[in-house]
Amino acid sequence: MPVGDDQLPIIEQTNELVRRFNNTVEKEVLVECEAVLSQVTRLPGIDGKAKMNKSLGNAITLGATPDEITKAVNTTCTPARTICA
Repeated sequence: MPVGDDQLPIIEQTNELVRRFNNTVEKEVLVECEAVLSQVTRLPGIDGKAKMNKSLGNAITLGATPDEITKAVNTTCTPARTICA
């Protein structure tokens, strides 16, 4: 399962529940998840300061309008931009 490194504890908790359930029913019914990490384990926010997070206001939400997306993309901090709007 593709996840960020901040999700690893949740994956392990889930796998613990899977093992416990399988032991209880004495049969392998559920399969454990394996975390798949990419080279970028946390997606930086559009402000370039922290990981992308809706509550920090540095994310592009799925419900954003085309104008909101354009504005966010045009003001995104990247390593290539020395000045961030």
